[in-house]
Amino acid sequence: AVVSTQSTGELFFESEEYSEMMQICDILYQFDKFSLFLSHVDVERKPHYQVALLTYLQHHHPDDRLKKEAVCKQFKKYAELARMYEARARDMMNDRGSRAERLGECVKMYRKAACFYKLDNAFDKQMQCVGFARLVGLHLLFKKRGYPVSLVNMSPDDVKSFLYRHSSFYESLIVANAHGVQDMVPFVFRNAVIEDNMDYFEEYRSVYCTDQAFFRGIWGCAKKSRLNETATRNLIVILSRCSNVGLRRSIAQNLSLPTSYS
Repeated sequence: AVVSTQSTGELFFESEEYSEMMQICDILYQFDKFSLFLSHVDVERKPHYQVALLTYLQHHHPDDRLKKEAVCKQFKKYAELARMYEARARDMMNDRGSRAERLGECVKMYRKAACFYKLDNAFDKQMQCVGFARLVGLHLLFKKRGYPVSLVNMSPDDVKSFLYRHSSFYESLIVANAHGVQDMVPFVFRNAVIEDNMDYFEEYRSVYCTDQAFFRGIWGCAKKSRLNETATRNLIVILSRCSNVGLRRSIAQNLSLPTSYS
């Protein structure tokens, strides 16, 4: 049987007919000798054989991730591996009936996808997968804590509602990054100024630079809001961090803040 499978493997590299190559792949797969392809000297030198092997696995054994991973690693086809794991993770995350065990596997799939995207130098895709892994991980943590909120399958309105009312900036940032929310200033204003949670602002400052755009954004939010005494005090504390004296004075005058502040 060993001799016959080795001989059959040799026929694969002598063949130029696609259908014949697929038949040979099927024979060696059934005898669990698929590894013979990977050790053959011609497989590294002739890319069309690599394509044939991957095509066979994709069409005939799409669920055999172990063999596909072995083939892709051998040929350094990291993008193919990354897409495979990302697609599997996405299916798990979008399955509304997924339980904790399945979502735990989803986190692992996203992490694997991120690793392979990194090897392929696809850093934007890497960070996207890292973001979703963190999101699902945070969802599982919330469930463990008994929080009545779901962080998977969120609509844009769900995301905005969560960011306005959640008190932890770091956890909010995980949700924002996963859903492509870039402007966190309105949520800083809501949580720090209105809800009197100044820790939120300090956490924001540990991640982002509070530049002029930030303070102008806070100014814009303040102009649309009615501020009580506590909110005004919190706003003054935040604006006191603005190093641009002219901007700070303009904001203070526009919002009728105490003259001693500006």
